[in-house]
Amino acid sequence: MSVEREVFPAMAEAGTLFGVRSRCRWLDAGTPATYLAAHRELAFRTHGSAEYIDARATVDTGALVRGSVVLPGAAVRRGGTVENSVLLPGAEVGRGAVVSDSVVGSGAVVGESAVVSDGSIVGDGCIVSTGSVHRSARISPESATT
Repeated sequence: MSVEREVFPAMAEAGTLFGVRSRCRWLDAGTPATYLAAHRELAFRTHGSAEYIDARATVDTGALVRGSVVLPGAAVRRGGTVENSVLLPGAEVGRGAVVSDSVVGSGAVVGESAVVSDGSIVGDGCIVSTGSVHRSARISPESATT
C-alpha cells in the first residue's frame, strides 16, 4: 500500500489530513533496507552503538551477532549468525542458521541451518523450515515457503 497515493488523498478528501512543522529527524522506514537502517540509528542514538542486544535476549556461546538489533526474548542458538539484521521480540535463529540484511518478526523461528538474507522479512510467528534458503523473500503465515 502506498500511504502517499492511497491514505493521504483519502484523508485530504475527508478533511482529516493536516501537517505539523517539526525539527525532529524523519526516517522513511518503508523498505527492508530503510527499516534496518532506522533500527541501527535508533540503537546508536539510545545506546551509543549501531549494534544492540537487549539484556533479555539470548545469544548462545558460539553464535555470532554483528551490526544487528536483537530485542527482548529473541534468541540466537549456537552456530547461528545474525548480521545487519533485526530480530523482533521472541524471534529465534536456530543452530547453524544465517540471517543477514533481514528482519525476523516477533515469535518467528528460523530453523536450523536455514538461510534468510538479502532484505527478507519473516512475519510474526512464522517458521522457516530447517535447511531452507530465502533471499529477498516475504515469508508470511500464508506463504508456501515456510
